Amino acid sequence: ARFRKAGGTLLAEIVAASGDAKRLVELAHKLKGAARAAGAVQLGDLAAILEQSGHVRDVAPLQEEWQRVEATLNASPAH
Repeated sequence: ARFRKAGGTLLAEIVAASGDAKRLVELAHKLKGAARAAGAVQLGDLAAILEQSGHVRDVAPLQEEWQRVEATLNASPAH
């Protein structure tokens, strides 16, 4: 449940920061760590790509993967 909330907040911040490459890199780094710690490896990998590029073009794939992760979390009774 904590990752669902934190991940959603970080993703919203990433979308809002789409014009600020430095901020994108900082937020992507945070999301990468949180995602990998929660076992969302693909999301962590996409966050790593954004962290390296700092480019807004890498935000959309991250959003798509977050939707998949969030759907999985919502379907899981353990969360």
